[in-house]
Amino acid sequence: MTGPSEDLQTDKERLRQLREALHGAFRSLGHDKCGDWCLLGSRGHIYRDGSGWLLYVRCRSGMHWTWTKKRLAFFRLTQDGDDEGCLHLDRLPSAAEADEIRQVIGLRQTTPPRGVSARHMPRISFHL
Repeated sequence: MTGPSEDLQTDKERLRQLREALHGAFRSLGHDKCGDWCLLGSRGHIYRDGSGWLLYVRCRSGMHWTWTKKRLAFFRLTQDGDDEGCLHLDRLPSAAEADEIRQVIGLRQTTPPRGVSARHMPRISFHL
């Protein structure tokens, strides 16, 4: 049996894998208001959900939500609200799917310099 701290570490590692597949910004991985690890976008969040990921997205209107569901047809719809909802993905997305996900949830993208993988980019910190 795993403890809560081990579950949180597993969540963080799985979300790191997804962030790398999405080419998401390093600072997009963070905590929500409840302290759970997630990928934070300006219009939605992604959480670890069992063996996959749960995407929560909110839209401007019901019509926008309808078109967003069509854009994300490779997800399985789990909760369908008026202008928001949750979708589930049980595998890493392709490059085209990653682009759609970034656009829909407003996830900032990081592009590493040529010849350098995102994993080997230096971490920069500023101290005041």
